[in-house]
Amino acid sequence: MSYANTCATLGEQSGQSQELEDAIDAYRAALEVYTRERLPLAWAATQTNLGTAL
Repeated sequence: MSYANTCATLGEQSGQSQELEDAIDAYRAALEVYTRERLPLAWAATQTNLGTAL
């Protein structure tokens, strides 16, 4: 999640689409661990961050 947040911030600040694509991939990977049933707050935060990156 930290990696995804870092990539998203770098992509937003630099305008580099590759950084945002890396963030999207990392958020999607995090959602495999942060499931809605197991970690609902982390899941919701990750969904929100993924939406922002998209």
